[in-house]
Amino acid sequence: MDGAGKNVEKVRVENANLNELAQRYAVAEAVLGATSNSCYIHDPLSEHLDVIVTYRKKINTIADIDKKPDCVDVKELARVFRLNSVAEIYAPTRTVRTLLGYQSRRCVSCV
Repeated sequence: MDGAGKNVEKVRVENANLNELAQRYAVAEAVLGATSNSCYIHDPLSEHLDVIVTYRKKINTIADIDKKPDCVDVKELARVFRLNSVAEIYAPTRTVRTLLGYQSRRCVSCV
């Protein structure tokens, strides 16, 4: 979404080459809704873009609707991001996630 609120491009992530997409928009910002697999999208995008991860349930206009398709979430998330109303949450780097994985295995083996 551009500064005027117009959709620039709609891409299905499962079919997209994220590195190519990130390089094409290298000076842009991206916002992701936090999911269990958002790190797999965040990592390649963050090499070229400023990526913000947010918790979608904290955005009232998204959380107020019980049943909605993802495309509604995406449009509303983009609109709220454009208005600088998105609260960023911590997205651990790949290194931090690896270290946390080692730590959890070590703690289990010590018990």
